[in-house]
Amino acid sequence: MSHTLHNKLLRSQHRLMNQRGVSVFLFGFCLVVMVPVIGLAVDVTLMYLAQTKLSAAADAAALAGARALSRGNNETAQRQSATDVATSYFYKNYPAGYLSTVSIAAPTIAIDTTASSRTVTVTSSIQFPLTFLRWLGPNSSTSPLNASAVATRKDVNVMLVLDHSGSLFDSGSCEPMKSAATAFLQQFAQGRDNVGLASFATGSLVDVPLNTNFRSGGTDIRAVISGINCANSTNSSSGLWKAYGQLATLNKPDALNAILFFTDGMPTAFTAWNHVSAPGCSANGWTRGSIIDNRGLGNPIQGANEVESILPATGCSWTASNWNTGDVSEVWNRDAFGNQLDISYSAVTVSGGNIPNTSPNMLAASINATISASQRIRSGAQILSWSPTTGATGSGPSLAGVAIYSIGLGNSGSPPDANLLMTVSNDPRGPNPDLNTAQGLYIFASDANSLAPAFQRVASELLRLAR
Repeated sequence: MSHTLHNKLLRSQHRLMNQRGVSVFLFGFCLVVMVPVIGLAVDVTLMYLAQTKLSAAADAAALAGARALSRGNNETAQRQSATDVATSYFYKNYPAGYLSTVSIAAPTIAIDTTASSRTVTVTSSIQFPLTFLRWLGPNSSTSPLNASAVATRKDVNVMLVLDHSGSLFDSGSCEPMKSAATAFLQQFAQGRDNVGLASFATGSLVDVPLNTNFRSGGTDIRAVISGINCANSTNSSSGLWKAYGQLATLNKPDALNAILFFTDGMPTAFTAWNHVSAPGCSANGWTRGSIIDNRGLGNPIQGANEVESILPATGCSWTASNWNTGDVSEVWNRDAFGNQLDISYSAVTVSGGNIPNTSPNMLAASINATISASQRIRSGAQILSWSPTTGATGSGPSLAGVAIYSIGLGNSGSPPDANLLMTVSNDPRGPNPDLNTAQGLYIFASDANSLAPAFQRVASELLRLAR
């Protein structure tokens, strides 16, 4: 082999060795640089998933805890219920061992109270195990992750307005209605929320005024509901207006104020100023009383406290058990609470500012009074004294922002019209909703078996809004 060839071979070997060294160096350099980069990408992705799961668990815990504030008969029991439920929901939504989490701190549940709301705050932290980034050193094996969530539950003031007309008895829905209404009460906080009851048939009655002890003693609404009998007509406007009077008198605008209005029929009665023109009748002139169809001032089979009629003893042809069409010639164009009877929703004939007492007129006026009552409730109208001789007199309470939730049962001979109840509730799905006043919800219940979920739907909606 020549000397020249030998030198060329040596130079080639040196070049190969240098190239291998450079490759080894580059591989080592890339390993040092790329492993942390890859590790960062993997670990950050896993940490993001864990943080998202942790935040969702805290959110769920706070919401569930706020809802659980309804459970218990006093503040102490309700706070304990909220704490227990929030803790349970947290662990259900972030289970031990998720993505190999090695340490989950027990969530901290804080409950703060104001005059009209309670706030549940859930905070928690975990030590999340690192997969690649632990190569950076002995102190890089885990990374702390933290989450916090807050849910505020407003106090709720709600009046149940329950139809107990005869059609409920006829359809076998009276007892299921009472059962559904009783279960509805369980969703609200004794000692914090104000709940009351009004019922209506031919007349109406505030059975239990708004109060915070609605499941105890003499104000236990469950016992009152149990004793309801279903008979007679459907005076929707009177029930609605008396319920509003309770909310306006309580006057707590910072809470959530609402009415649950249940009916299985179209309005067929209202509380009117009747113009009596029967010779010798002691009630001649303008007399306040319930009217159905074109029959005024009678009130058969109503409880003593529900009578909205003057029942004269002498000279008149009607009695406590019978109406007579000949005694009442007309009614004033407002009902006894100031609700208009001649609005355009349902056509009536007007004569001299009053409404002649005919069956079509009185049925239309019953519907109009219901619509007018709902509109005035949402506008925050004052509770005033009204009469055809003086108009509105005095001054009274008012409350803006009251929402109406309607449940219409569809199994009677004359079920409520969906458009009517959507208008009463100012449901956005209804005709011409008023976007400037409180919007509610209309729920259709096809039969008695649908009542329980319908009442629970309203309770869920109220508690959702209360948050």
